[in-house]
Amino acid sequence: MKKTGLLLIILVIVLTGKVFAQDDETNRVPKNTVSIDLGPMWLGLGTTAAFASQNTGSNFTGFGIAAQYERQISPRMSLGARFSYLWFGLSMDFGAPLLTYKFDMSTMSLEGHFRFYPGGKTFFIGSILGYGNILYQGTLSQQGGNSVSVSVLTNYLKVGPRLGWRFDFGEPGGFILETSFGFDGAFLLGDSSGTQFKKLAGNDVNIGDTSIFDFAESFLFVGGPRMTLSLGWRF
Repeated sequence: MKKTGLLLIILVIVLTGKVFAQDDETNRVPKNTVSIDLGPMWLGLGTTAAFASQNTGSNFTGFGIAAQYERQISPRMSLGARFSYLWFGLSMDFGAPLLTYKFDMSTMSLEGHFRFYPGGKTFFIGSILGYGNILYQGTLSQQGGNSVSVSVLTNYLKVGPRLGWRFDFGEPGGFILETSFGFDGAFLLGDSSGTQFKKLAGNDVNIGDTSIFDFAESFLFVGGPRMTLSLGWRF
């Protein structure tokens, strides 16, 4: 009887030790990661430089930024939030009297992320759910005269899978390098950009085929293939 009681006490101590060891392992995992995606910034600067190298007589500027926060809820699961913004602007002068044409296009995205790390370390698979929009703004103005402006905003629901790698150069924690791949499905919330442009033009003006807007938005600017390369800090 005494031997049985002693064995039970030893078993309880061993199991309790394992539980506390798992808790210590969970507590040692850094719970927060903040990162900056270099992709939108490179895209904005790259297109600006490429356009500047061409003698077109117009001005083109691009700018992009994306940031992400990830919260580790267990060694193998995390939740995150991501914000991205990309803007392109074009302006040109022509005619006499002088006419100035300005066109801006910007896209913004807010996403929630879920990740699962099968090994609890580097490789992850996950999914995103979010909101994205694209805004077109055009202005035609005459020097010393009137101006005409047009604005179209199109909204999307975004859903898609992700897989990637988060390389942690700490013990763990500290500096991280992350890359991921995925595809975002973009689902319209309201009228498409093409439909809105046709409504603005009215029945008397034929603006042609506007499906190029829908394609570019669904497979390039709002949805479509996605690749990220991010630098950040885990703590």
